[in-house]
Amino acid sequence: MSNTYQPRPGLAGKLQQIKQFGFWRTCLASLLVLPRRWVEFEICQVAWSHNINDYGCPEGFDMQMVQSREEFAQWADAATQRSHERAFASGDICVVTLHDNQLVGYNFYSSSATPVNSQVKFLIGGAYTYSYGAFTHPDYRGLGLSPARWTFARNWRLSQGRNHPTIYYIALNNLASLSSGSQERRLIGYTGYLRLPVRKQGEPHTYCFRSPGCKRNQVGFVRA
Repeated sequence: MSNTYQPRPGLAGKLQQIKQFGFWRTCLASLLVLPRRWVEFEICQVAWSHNINDYGCPEGFDMQMVQSREEFAQWADAATQRSHERAFASGDICVVTLHDNQLVGYNFYSSSATPVNSQVKFLIGGAYTYSYGAFTHPDYRGLGLSPARWTFARNWRLSQGRNHPTIYYIALNNLASLSSGSQERRLIGYTGYLRLPVRKQGEPHTYCFRSPGCKRNQVGFVRA
């Protein structure tokens, strides 16, 4: 999982964040966003979960494992297909949620290093499966569809003889995701990257950081 928290604009939005997450956490999240005005910057918590709880699929919804771009195209629109072409080209798999045969959510899973941008990739140690690209249509959020996809993906991996725990990263300003599922989360460490602009045409200067826990587990952001 990798999501960047986008706070609602205006005073009302800030007050809602303070009410939900607390004053100091909201202030910290706001400060972490400030450098993005000048540089591309991210710092994240890296964690793993065995997802040992069984979350059933809500009535009226269906879960399916998708392993190819052609399968995904049965339900995804053209823009969604294009945004995930690289995932299927890399051999990643996807769990989709369907409602009345319409795509309403998905999670991607990978067992190899995954590109973040042109100069950074997220390294995945051999002991983990990486979850990313989680999406649930706003009309269907709050129904437990994302946890149900995790359970579905775990059971599918078990059927394939694989029992790797799931790893993911969450931006430290993504207060909603940090608060969600915290009881099942086991912290590995912290990782981040900084891309400094260059005056002449070319790629930005990129610096990556991994805490000792991330280095020990061979996970986190590294230069591509």
